[in-house]
Amino acid sequence: MYLLLTVTLLSFSQPFLASSDSAKIAQLRGEFQSQIQALSKTQAARIDSLKIEIAELNTKVNFYESAAKWLMGIIAFISVTAVWGFVRRQTKKFNDALDKAIYRSEPRDMPVNLPASGMEKQLERLRQLDFYKLTTHPWLDDTCTKNCVVHLATEEQHAEDLKQFIDHKKLKDRADVVFVVYTKGAQFKSGIFTDYDNVTMATNHLTLVQALFVAARGMIR
Repeated sequence: MYLLLTVTLLSFSQPFLASSDSAKIAQLRGEFQSQIQALSKTQAARIDSLKIEIAELNTKVNFYESAAKWLMGIIAFISVTAVWGFVRRQTKKFNDALDKAIYRSEPRDMPVNLPASGMEKQLERLRQLDFYKLTTHPWLDDTCTKNCVVHLATEEQHAEDLKQFIDHKKLKDRADVVFVVYTKGAQFKSGIFTDYDNVTMATNHLTLVQALFVAARGMIR
């Protein structure tokens, strides 16, 4: 009898226990889903944040790469410019030294600048003597500030013109330019031959050639 009563009570309590467990399971399932959704939102937000950080880092990297390329370009340009400038300076020094040596060993290689008119005969004879760096000038100008310059002076004013030119261009006693005054025997009182160490005289073709040889060996470039 007692056993029958116990079985009957258990059979009546079974539906109530099953209903309580289902509710608890449903509650746990709901909490779990909420946690999953919250975690998903957190992860999505974190991923978005990481995407933004990566984009910012890429922007910085691109900027630094561009800046580095720009800086390297400037450095390369400066380096090339410096090297080219050094090469040009050394080339000029070498050419000047070579010209200086050539002039002293072979005066006919020296550039000679003569008047464009009044010395055509002398110009032709110099060509026959293999002076091959011959140029002419219509009057005393900037082309007459270097190398050897022949100036035709048959009267006092011509000599005075040369003095004024030398003083104006500050060429007095310069070692890199020599003036040969071709006088054709004329005499001057201007002191052109005594006041200037880089001025000499020629009276005819023979003394002109001699003066050119002396100028080539005495000029310092």
